[in-house]
Amino acid sequence: MTLRGPLTAAAITAACDDVDGLLRHEVHVVVAVSGCDLSVVDAVSRMRLLARRCRGQLEVVGADVRLFTACGLGDVLSGDSPS
Repeated sequence: MTLRGPLTAAAITAACDDVDGLLRHEVHVVVAVSGCDLSVVDAVSRMRLLARRCRGQLEVVGADVRLFTACGLGDVLSGDSPS
């Protein structure tokens, strides 16, 4: 899945619904981020909650490491995210 900010509330809801469906089918979800902003951080934080609830795997690539770490989401980032 790809997320490009800024995202509307409807886009966040739709993306989370898609991720929820994948996680319920035990799919390892990789989210590629471009145009990282707080709306993307919001979407990823919701996806992380869904992944925890489903005991699924969520990985984020391409995100702003400093922004995500400052928001407490550093644990979902893969090693190839830009600084």
